[in-house]
Amino acid sequence: MRLINLKSVLALLTMVCSQFVLADPPEPKVGMRWVLNAEYSDEFNGASLDKTKWRDSFNGWGGRAPAKFDPTTVSLQNGNMQIKNKKLAQPDGQYTIGGGAVQSLNETASFGYYECSFKASRISMSTTFWMSSSKFPVNEITKKSGGVDCPNDRFSQELDICESVGGTGNFSSKFRTQQNFNTHYRYVDCNSSPEKFYSAGNNAIEGNGQQADASIVGESWQDYHTYACYWKDANVVDFYTDNRYAGTVNVSTDVVNSPFPKSMRINMVTETYTWAQPYPTDAQLGDNNINTSYYDWIRSYKLVPVDQDLGLAAAPFVNIYQEKVAFINFNASQNSSKNYSFELSYQANSNRDIHIILKDKNGVVVSDTKYLAYAGYGKKAYAVSLPNALANGNYTVLVELRPVNGDAASTVNSATKTVAIGGGTTPVVAVDFENPSITIFTATTFTFDVNYTVDAARDVVLVLTSPTGTWLGAKTQTVQAGTATIPMTITLANAPAAGTNYKVSAIVRNVGGDWTTNLATKDLLVNIITQANCTSQMVKNGCFENGGFDNWSEWGAGTRSVVTGANVPSGNFALKVVGIGAAEQTIDGLQPNTTYALSVDAKIEGTQFITIGIKTFGGVQEEIKRITNTSFEKHSIEFTTGATATTAVVYFYSSAANGIGYADNFSVQKVLITGGLAVGNQLFSVYPNPTSNAVHLSQQVNWELFSPSGQLITAGNVQDVNLEEETAGVYYLKANGTVFRIVKQ
Repeated sequence: MRLINLKSVLALLTMVCSQFVLADPPEPKVGMRWVLNAEYSDEFNGASLDKTKWRDSFNGWGGRAPAKFDPTTVSLQNGNMQIKNKKLAQPDGQYTIGGGAVQSLNETASFGYYECSFKASRISMSTTFWMSSSKFPVNEITKKSGGVDCPNDRFSQELDICESVGGTGNFSSKFRTQQNFNTHYRYVDCNSSPEKFYSAGNNAIEGNGQQADASIVGESWQDYHTYACYWKDANVVDFYTDNRYAGTVNVSTDVVNSPFPKSMRINMVTETYTWAQPYPTDAQLGDNNINTSYYDWIRSYKLVPVDQDLGLAAAPFVNIYQEKVAFINFNASQNSSKNYSFELSYQANSNRDIHIILKDKNGVVVSDTKYLAYAGYGKKAYAVSLPNALANGNYTVLVELRPVNGDAASTVNSATKTVAIGGGTTPVVAVDFENPSITIFTATTFTFDVNYTVDAARDVVLVLTSPTGTWLGAKTQTVQAGTATIPMTITLANAPAAGTNYKVSAIVRNVGGDWTTNLATKDLLVNIITQANCTSQMVKNGCFENGGFDNWSEWGAGTRSVVTGANVPSGNFALKVVGIGAAEQTIDGLQPNTTYALSVDAKIEGTQFITIGIKTFGGVQEEIKRITNTSFEKHSIEFTTGATATTAVVYFYSSAANGIGYADNFSVQKVLITGGLAVGNQLFSVYPNPTSNAVHLSQQVNWELFSPSGQLITAGNVQDVNLEEETAGVYYLKANGTVFRIVKQ
């Protein structure tokens, strides 16, 4: 994968330092897990091609004229496998262009998930990722063999996961703007006639042109995109574009009923096509800005039983997954019993422990059951057995993903649910918050989404209490028997002051009853902040707290709206984008040749990624970042303005018809790496940098010190910031409206 550099270390309140491009195989079935197949995976971080896995040529084929496969075009640089297409110094017969091929040595890649991240060249040559097999005897009566099992017919398989052409010419722009995939059953008949392709796919030139949503953001030469397929069996292949389902291909059965039964090789190839002309010119082939195809990584996965030990405690590839654990099909109301089952999915880069912890309504641990979860992406129904049946009432089910034999403090990720245990005449009730915001802006209205399970008509009550315990306001709504999620809004006469430890309580009680009839309660502590915490000198209405689109423009066929409720990370409102289109804003006041950081809280709903970006700032190209997380996270993009640029366009964009995304707290601030910032007639600076123990501010101002992951370490308003107890590394100091990158030696 690409090696990290300072440019990719993003600043501001939560400065995300991401070393890995995360991607997920499709969701496995219960009882199965995906594991990395190291034989066909490579991060391309070495100094040269791993010749134990790959060859820099194509077995039995020299390339399609006028481009031949030239091993000298292949190299590993800066965490990429690069194929630098070129003009041959001397023509070689019909060949005048040097392309490249990297092919797996082995031909054992079978049913599984295959993905590759690459950026195409910007010339009329392909950048591809595909699989192919040798020729095999058919050994059966085919639909083309006249009712006999003839001895001469043969077949091979070709699975084109992506064929991209970044240049322009007499071919469709789809080869730059989407994933083009195909399947070919290549058949030589009983008479040994020339090979015939029986094809199916979304590439109308070679396949059957079936409909598929395989679009990418921008063009294939502008950025890295992930192209993938799930080869499910001998007949069906699913395709994925940037971790989004793109379409299914049923392989042609015109010849046989099971056309793709054999294992294949993996190929990464650049070549010329007769249908993609004009061919690149000598000037284009000599231009290193456009002539190179960049392969960031290739990963392959296979399905195995979830509890099969493959000895992956020290896996050759780590940090493939964003490690997490989640409930699947959770039943919030269950009968009293000694035995329970909880269906969970998990993603782990190494072997982990899963703890399933049951707590009663007072928070007392009833049971703690530990399971070993083998590295990978798995799904399993986990059993919990108790010495005695649970008494009726409400319990918390806490699931923690920990290192093997780790304690609670080492938890990597966790998930929590509330379950109502009932029986006899005891009411079955439960209440909880759905994705609550723990930091909200001061206002006269506060909205929370409340989950409830009730056995009969009940009152659901939402109560706000001050840090000192003073009742501030409430909202009551009568609901009928069942389970549902409802938005509830408390309206106050006056906005409360900013502060910490305000308490919001969700309560279920008898209809018309008071606190003495409470049946279930869930408390949430929240911090209330002022609008000043959400201001940005650059982005106007970046927190949407006026409830509207002021300062923003919209385009595209989808819909944009300002929403309230659970899908708001802080404050009362956030931006929602549904379907193809974007919300964008032109910001001004930028300085030329200056580095800034765009910061956004964002998440998606579903599986289609959403993009945040910054463009038209005078840089080489726009800067974009894909959002794939399903809970709010802070995302940042660093960009440097051009020589004359004073404006830029910030946007939040969905490229898929079923894409759904939420964003809030847009902010753009200047990032300084060294030197100082002019403030009035004085020079504001932070020094020494690097430092071994402390940095000094040239003026006394309020400041905050953050870790590389965005965690607030300390704050103050003295002129010396002590780093003596911090470990060596990079830190971020926010002072005077500017973020400084500090290096502790």
